[in-house]
Amino acid sequence: MKMKLILATFCVLFCCMLNVSGQKVKLADDKIFVDKAVKYTFKSPLNAKGKEDKQKATLKDLDGKVILEVRDTVLYLTKLPYEKTARAMFHAYSFTAPQLGKSRIALPKKISFIKNDVVNVLENLGAFTEPTITAEMFDKLMLEYYAPYVKTIVETIPGINERRVKNAAMSEKMFGTLKMRTNSDFIEEIVYSVFGQVSSIADFHKAGIVKKEGTGYSFYNSNDKKIAFYTNYGMKAGESRVQCYATDSGKTFEFKVGETIENILSKVGQYLVTEGYL
Repeated sequence: MKMKLILATFCVLFCCMLNVSGQKVKLADDKIFVDKAVKYTFKSPLNAKGKEDKQKATLKDLDGKVILEVRDTVLYLTKLPYEKTARAMFHAYSFTAPQLGKSRIALPKKISFIKNDVVNVLENLGAFTEPTITAEMFDKLMLEYYAPYVKTIVETIPGINERRVKNAAMSEKMFGTLKMRTNSDFIEEIVYSVFGQVSSIADFHKAGIVKKEGTGYSFYNSNDKKIAFYTNYGMKAGESRVQCYATDSGKTFEFKVGETIENILSKVGQYLVTEGYL
């Protein structure tokens, strides 16, 4: 009799464990269903055009209490005198859990489906079994979304801003005032010619030009002044360097075997624009 009671108790506990660990979580119509019952809402606001802003979302319980807020955010560099708009340094997302008093900037893996991705990650972390998320779950979510990596980027921005303002001032003194331009978020590519044909740096538009000269590539600003020279001549295998004339300083770049010159020059161009030389 005693053995039967123990077995019965064990079966009940086992079934309960299966019910918890095997719960089905589904996001549909801005509602989160747990085992087919609505437990939370996860809505995105409308943008200026009256359409759903899929880069923002608020997770609430059925009492309307905010559990988690997700918002896209852009970290900008200091706008230089010749830039019509501020240059975006990094696109990320802010995550805020008001009830926990926690907020972090992170980078989701699937930004096109932000709500689905957040629900999937939280489910894997054991959320939705309780009324709200715990501090431990929030911290684990941030680890999944590279918050420590994003933090290091955020911490570099003040130093970059200080350098780019200083470099831009020294470049103006040496090479003159640059033409006003609009900024794209990033320099994605550089078209060039190994025969020295002038080509534009893809920077919306006319940040400068790059020419094949001698053992490397010369970068010219919008006033057609040579401001930097890039080469791997005399460098270690897998290394190259760009020398900036305004500050008589440079930066060493590492590149992979087989990496295209277009990709390498794009990195150099991004560096020169970010640091205020172009």
